[in-house]
Amino acid sequence: MNKLDFDNFARMQVMSLPDMGPVQVAECFGDKLTNLLSADEIAGINTIVITGCGDSYAASLAFQPTVERSTGCRVLAPRAVEFTRFVTSADLIDPKKTLVIGISTGGSTARVVEVLKKANEIGAISLVITNGPESICAETAKHTLVLGTPEFPNDFPGLRSYV
Repeated sequence: MNKLDFDNFARMQVMSLPDMGPVQVAECFGDKLTNLLSADEIAGINTIVITGCGDSYAASLAFQPTVERSTGCRVLAPRAVEFTRFVTSADLIDPKKTLVIGISTGGSTARVVEVLKKANEIGAISLVITNGPESICAETAKHTLVLGTPEFPNDFPGLRSYV
């Protein structure tokens, strides 16, 4: 059997992951991450909210237990619409000590923009994780972590953005 007879975009992306991993780690860590938030902002955080839409929401659910274990903070992963419509300042203990992380690979997801706007309005620290440094999400958030995922031909369904 020739595996290439069954080649498709998802398989090509999976096969590219071992080469992409080191590039992604180098892009996301180091000075970019070290300088993302100030020491005062980090020291005050007691609640972290992580959310997105679709696959980005799934990424937030996968990310939640790791963040909770490594930070000791209370970590919530509500759906974006739940956060914008139903989470109140009282639910967050102290909004000024809350980090709200919106995930949007392209940076134009309307619900994530709403999440970041609400975070700003209630005085929380807003952060977007995105590949779109000039996007509406990046413009709305107080802080932006640009993933720098390397370009890939035929990147649909977008599997590589979650590594």
